[in-house]
Order: sequence, then structure tokens, then C-alpha cells
Amino acid sequence: SDTHRSGTDRCREACDKVGATADVVINIQGDEPFIRPEQIEQLKRCFDAPDVRIATLAKAFDPDGDFEQTLFNPNTPKVAFDVHGDAQG
Repeated sequence: SDTHRSGTDRCREACDKVGATADVVINIQGDEPFIRPEQIEQLKRCFDAPDVRIATLAKAFDPDGDFEQTLFNPNTPKVAFDVHGDAQG
């Protein structure tokens, strides 16, 4: 539907339309063409914990890379974590 604001909304509609009864749906966006199978498995394992309702992959900034350019690039998503490893925001 063209009324959705995100890929997540479109996934929900697709699941509803096909009558999906899955406990978990993993939404892989078109801008992630190089996601590796082990990353999908890692994400899937997050849902082994009964209190997890949403999960996403993230990685630390590369200290040898261009840290400032990455940090201030509005097209690069950032995540802040609490002491328990839970994303804040």
C-alpha cells in the first residue's frame, strides 16, 4: 500500500494479507543487499528471549576509519546503548 510510512508497515500488511501466523518476522530492507546469513541467524536468536519484541543489528564505529565523517553523516544511522546493551531512543 502507498499509505505506509515504513517497510515495517508494509511487512505487517503483507503478513496480514497472507494470513501469516509466525511468531517473528525479519524485515530485510532493499538497502541491505549484502547481509550475510549468519547475521540473519544472529538477529533471529534475539527472539529466543521471551521479553524481546524488536531487534536490529548494529556495529561499533571503526576507530581506524573516518569517525567524524561517519558520526556527523545524517545518512548513517546511529544507536546509543544502555549498560544492559539495550538500544535507547
